[in-house]
Amino acid sequence: MMQARHSMWMNGWLAAVLAATVGTAWAEPAAPWRAELLSRADVEGARVHLGDIVRLHGGDAASARGIESLDLGAAPGFGDVLRLDRPKVEAWLRRAAPQLPKWVWEGSDVVHVSRTGREVPAVEVCGAANVATKAAVTALLARLQVRVATTADCPDTPWLVPTGQRTEIRARLPAEGAWPARRIAVPVELWSDGQYARTVTVTVKVEVLGAAWVARDDVAPPRALVGAPLDTAEQDLAGLPSAPVLATTPLESLRLRRPLLKGQMLTAAHVEAMPAVLRGQQVTVRSRVGAISLEATAKALQDGAPGKRVLVRMGDRTGAPLLALVTGPNQVQLQP
Repeated sequence: MMQARHSMWMNGWLAAVLAATVGTAWAEPAAPWRAELLSRADVEGARVHLGDIVRLHGGDAASARGIESLDLGAAPGFGDVLRLDRPKVEAWLRRAAPQLPKWVWEGSDVVHVSRTGREVPAVEVCGAANVATKAAVTALLARLQVRVATTADCPDTPWLVPTGQRTEIRARLPAEGAWPARRIAVPVELWSDGQYARTVTVTVKVEVLGAAWVARDDVAPPRALVGAPLDTAEQDLAGLPSAPVLATTPLESLRLRRPLLKGQMLTAAHVEAMPAVLRGQQVTVRSRVGAISLEATAKALQDGAPGKRVLVRMGDRTGAPLLALVTGPNQVQLQP
């Protein structure tokens, strides 16, 4: 990645130097110039100029200022360091701008270029991410009897933004809808004087504490949950693939739809609504012919929820199954 960054920066540098030197002719001084390559260069703006990495000695001040003003390209990003060797700097300049005066190199063999700016304390950025995450998770689980705790993983070093009078920290709220993960990556935007500067990511650890149902033994579906080997236990509920079935949830209206292993927490993915009519169950069958209502008993051949159609067999087992509409618990209505 650094190699690619060098290439991009070099191309911009050469283009800028060529553009700046077209039509310009600096007079060769009688005495050689001395160019001191700095070991470190900190630039404030978005561009790097020759004067940021080289100190010129000799010649007249106006010529020196003109040479030092050469635009070398975009500055490295905040937190990045660009390493430039002196032979490369000299070769690039001679190839790009042969009109430049000859000089004697002094100083460092390598210059490291970095971007300076205003420091934004990590504790402020992490605090914003922590507050936003806790607010979002608490709002998501507002109707549940759980306790939410969040802790941001905060680095020791601050983040840099362009120098300005006012810095804003804007944490993006985590997406709503999904059950909270144990660790959430929160993007935090940093703005300087109303201008977007950069986005950093803060990892926030999440705890969702509450009582849920846990299997005391393996449970196979389909099965009603009332009477199943389940216990309640206080757990950290964050990080589950789906929402847990809390201890406050009535089990009478639920049944198991997929296997639940011993020690496993019961979640929404394991359960479904208990059908109003169960296969093999005796049901009351109602039918209507004009003003006459009839009622009989039958055996349900399928599970069914209210509004669904199921097959039933009347008391005479030799008869063909009939299609009936589930109207309530153990109740169906014959369909014409």
